[in-house]
Amino acid sequence: MPPPTLGQILVNKGYITDEQLNAALQAQGGLPTSQGLGDLLVNMGYVSERDKLVCLADQWGVPFIDLGEESVDPEVAISIGQEIARRYKALPVRRLDGRVLVAMKEPNDIYAIDALRLILGTDVDPGLAEEESILEAISHYHSNESALADVVQRALDDLSLDNVQMAETPLDEDVSVDQMRELADEAPVVRMTNLIIAGGVRDGASDIHVEPGRN
Repeated sequence: MPPPTLGQILVNKGYITDEQLNAALQAQGGLPTSQGLGDLLVNMGYVSERDKLVCLADQWGVPFIDLGEESVDPEVAISIGQEIARRYKALPVRRLDGRVLVAMKEPNDIYAIDALRLILGTDVDPGLAEEESILEAISHYHSNESALADVVQRALDDLSLDNVQMAETPLDEDVSVDQMRELADEAPVVRMTNLIIAGGVRDGASDIHVEPGRN
């Protein structure tokens, strides 16, 4: 038995009537250019964009993700860089059982799914979401990236000579490896370097360039 068409799903769910479906199919046949049935039904005012996507998700066998109601894990949302997220119109939503649920405009794009799987380092469960909602969520969850610059500036401020302190450990006293590692982790330049590298990995950068400036 062939899978139901989008029109049949819309009728079965009660979003449109048989008469409206037939009217849309007739109008579709008379168009000079091909237009998807779902988009045509939206343009004719028979269904909303959201209702169309709910039925498309059903047809494709993926969940529909309403980002206005879905509980999004902020840390997971920024686990891919903003540029990558906008390129694929995708937003990681949450981790569950070692997999990541990702809201996508095109959840049947196998190339995008493979790329996201490589970036996230785990299997991906794609779901369908409205493009506008995805882009708004990307802007929202990546809006605090500017805070990284503030953290870096604070780390640079810590490098001021006024904050330099001489080690209190006597020269003849042995310092353990753990103590050395703890001191290194506390160093401002180490914190700043870790932040820069973490940001580059998150954004999918192939190179990190640091240019010296007067300030």
